[in-house]
Amino acid sequence: MNTALEQIKTSISKVKELRHLNFLITETFDLAEKQCEEAIKNGKQPFEFVVKDNY
Repeated sequence: MNTALEQIKTSISKVKELRHLNFLITETFDLAEKQCEEAIKNGKQPFEFVVKDNY
């Protein structure tokens, strides 16, 4: 498995453990994994990040 994909899967696991904190409105884990795999196929270096609104 690619290191970037491993990091994304690790981040997803951590977020799932902390769901009780309700800090994410929309979870797009499947999309994140798909985009990571596509980026790797295209020779790019993917990375994980979270966009959080602060109203």
